Amino acid sequence: MKKRVKKCRRLPKFNPLPAYLRNLRELISPIVYARFYGNFVTTTGKLRRFSFQVRLDAARARLSGAEKYRIVRAICGKLLLNQIPKHKPGQVFSISELFDMTRWIQVRKVLQYKLGMAYG
Repeated sequence: MKKRVKKCRRLPKFNPLPAYLRNLRELISPIVYARFYGNFVTTTGKLRRFSFQVRLDAARARLSGAEKYRIVRAICGKLLLNQIPKHKPGQVFSISELFDMTRWIQVRKVLQYKLGMAYG
């Protein structure tokens, strides 16, 4: 029997970080994550979700706000050009791994994306 495919498929809701976790300071933990997640349309027209994290390792955890801003801005620039890294959902990258060793794939459209910094 053929399975019926619904015309308007709904994706499950995101579980973003609670607001109190976003406001914690670096004093709690030296490990900092920049989390990116959102929806995109593939080149074949299917609606998909992406989610990945960029880990700022202990050696680089004391980055200034301007340095963190430049890293996040570079990643958001790629997302605005409708490119996402080839990854498994929730995969954690280092900065060099994300930009040097990971293949970025072209998608039809990044519908929305959100990001947040998590300390811990």
